Amino acid sequence: MSLYKRGKVWWTRIAVNKEVYQFSTGTGNKNEARNVEAEFRTSKQGVKGVPTSNTTRTIYSHCSGLLWQNYCSIRSMPTLSTAS
Repeated sequence: MSLYKRGKVWWTRIAVNKEVYQFSTGTGNKNEARNVEAEFRTSKQGVKGVPTSNTTRTIYSHCSGLLWQNYCSIRSMPTLSTAS
């Protein structure tokens, strides 16, 4: 997080979820600028669509299952779900 002054207004440059944002806080007061920056950070950290480690793990296990089923159907082998 970085606050810097351009003219009479404080600007910020922060990275949230591996994305860099740079914008004016719209205020000449440094404490208010910190509050604007903190509000922006908390609003961006809860954004839907940003994958978490659980989501990534779920997607991987789902895709690997589909890949195995496709492989078994091509090779005419029983899948894990039907081979009891």
